[in-house]
Amino acid sequence: MLDEYSILSRAKSIGVSAEVLSLESKGYSVYVEKGQKSGSQVIDRGYAIRVVKDGRVGMAYSTVLDEKVLDYA
Repeated sequence: MLDEYSILSRAKSIGVSAEVLSLESKGYSVYVEKGQKSGSQVIDRGYAIRVVKDGRVGMAYSTVLDEKVLDYA
């Protein structure tokens, strides 16, 4: 998996301006049923890529950061 800086470097190498926005959200759920307690932790991640080329703006969103998301934007 790539990181945000790799995506920005690739964008620069193909001649587009780019911006990577990342979000991570953590939550914890607790359940009680018939006196039994259980819980789970949930981690959500997402990445938005915005590119500008020739005055036009493109945007893509993904939960996995890979080179394809730059192509979609």
